[in-house]
Amino acid sequence: MASVSFVGKLDTGEVLAGTPTVVEQVTSDLTLDNISINTAAHTINGLPVPIGQAVRFQVQGAVENTVYQIRVTAVSNSTPPQTLVVDCYIGTGE
Repeated sequence: MASVSFVGKLDTGEVLAGTPTVVEQVTSDLTLDNISINTAAHTINGLPVPIGQAVRFQVQGAVENTVYQIRVTAVSNSTPPQTLVVDCYIGTGE
């Protein structure tokens, strides 16, 4: 499972809501599924992420020694809701 944190993008007391999207930007090698908002606190890259502040998804089909650009989009529970976008990179090892 991959996880992308939205900590720092959300206002105090705000969490993610609705159905996030995860889209590969350059290639179409990957299957990205099981997309959800985190329902338990966990750690991403050594930093704590509270419930409702990350998007989790499964990645399949990666080619070895390849880096993929992924765009994760989610909305917040604020009124009006914020649309938040995080661009990230997922790479495979050598």
